[in-house]
Formats: sequence, structure tokens, C-alpha cells
Amino acid sequence: MAGSSCRMTGTEDEMKTRFGEALAPQKQTSLGWWKKRSLEGEPPGAFLNNRIALLSRASRFSIEKTGPNSYTLKMGGGQTIEIGSAAALSKDGYFLTAAHCEGLDIFTWSGPPRLVTRRVRTVWRGDPAKGGPDLAIVHASVRPPLWFSLAPAKPLSKRTRVLAGGFGAWSGLEKNPGGSSGGRVLRFGPWRDGKDGARWRELSHSAPLVPGDSGGPVVTEDGKLLGVSSTVSGNLVSLFSRDFVAGYESMAVCPDAAWIDRLIEKDRARRG
Repeated sequence: MAGSSCRMTGTEDEMKTRFGEALAPQKQTSLGWWKKRSLEGEPPGAFLNNRIALLSRASRFSIEKTGPNSYTLKMGGGQTIEIGSAAALSKDGYFLTAAHCEGLDIFTWSGPPRLVTRRVRTVWRGDPAKGGPDLAIVHASVRPPLWFSLAPAKPLSKRTRVLAGGFGAWSGLEKNPGGSSGGRVLRFGPWRDGKDGARWRELSHSAPLVPGDSGGPVVTEDGKLLGVSSTVSGNLVSLFSRDFVAGYESMAVCPDAAWIDRLIEKDRARRG
């Protein structure tokens, strides 16, 4: 099975749901190496969560405050819910996400820490159907208190450790919400050039992801943002009434940092 890891709906295809249910328990166990590490003084999971935004449809559910910095997602029965993730790139509201998650509203922290909902504006979007990347840069009128630094365009070796995250925990599949998972680079493609000066490459890794994680960050051991999650693939195997995923891998789209910086600066100048 291959598909995006963005959407989880009330009427989701059974096979895709089973695929996610088989992978969800592996997220916690995949973090073994990371549990004794920190990124910029934060536990790895918190480092990611503090820099990720939720993408969804604001009209389809509500978020209720349950504490100073905690909220609960309230969904209506029988609704179709689209969930994705986005990685904060700057203090003035630029985010990186997957192209197939573009167009959803954004829920994110804004300083001083409070949860806000905003419509997003697309700055740039790739078109995978025409050979472009599953990648989008969006902007919202928010000021994230924390954001990622993009990794420089340098060679990567296979088996390099990566940490991935997203709002898959909000899809209802995970018993231990947190969203992050660990893995290693399996293979990576060459740098590719496209329209508007676009430059990117694709990277596959072993960190388990579930629906809702698409558009979420994939970072290096030092917390630099490599790219965002795009698709997952593998074979669903049923054994003794349990589902397993064989041959699993996740694909991430990794943009050139200099290209992203140019796009953002150009958009800032246009906005004045």
C-alpha cells in the first residue's frame, strides 16, 4: 500500500486505517535512541511539538482550553476530518508543509503562548502530478514562539538518524499522543530543479508515521529541518488476527534552504 499520511476521516478507507493502526504502536518504541538526547535543551518530542502547527478545517470541530497551555479537540459525530501538519520556518508566520495538505486552516501557538486559528495563504506550491514536489510554503498571520532552522544542502549518508513528527496523534490512532518517531535514512534521491527556481530532493526513512503526520518535520540529530513528510508505503500483512506492515518506508521532501529563503524574502518584500 502507498499513500499520503495527511488525512484521517470518519469514513476512511479500511485498508488505510488498518495501515495506520499497525504503525501507531511502533512510534513510541522507535524513540529508544532519542530518549536520552536533547535538542536545544528540550526533549526531542517537545522540540518538535513546540514548532509544529496543526492543519485542518476550522468549521468541522472546536478546540476547548483545558489548562494554561493545554487544549482538547472536539469532533462532531460522523464528520469528515482532514488533518495535516506544518513546520514553522520563521517568527512572522511562514510554514513548510506537504502540497496535498495545502488549503487547510492552521492551528498554532502564537506568542505570547496562546492557541490561534488562522486561514493560510499559499506562497508556493509544487504539483506532484506534473513532476513537482509534494511541498508547499504557506503563510498565516501568526507569530510562532519557536521555529526550525533548515538544514544546509550537504551530502547525507544512509543510516543517518532522523526524527519525524506531526499531528497524527490527533487522528485517534495513537494511544500515547506525542506524535514523534525515530528512524534512519534508507535512501535519498538526487537534487532536482523545477519551476520558479525550485530545488529539492526526496529522502526515504524508516520512522513510522500515521495519517495526520503529512507535512510534519523530519529533522537531523542536531534538530535541523531536512524536510517534511509526504507519503508512506509498505505491505499490510495479517497474522493471528494482528496487522503488520512489511517493507515500510516513509518519503520526505527536502527543499534547498537557499531556495526557501529566497521565496520567503521575495514574499516579504511583496507584502511590504
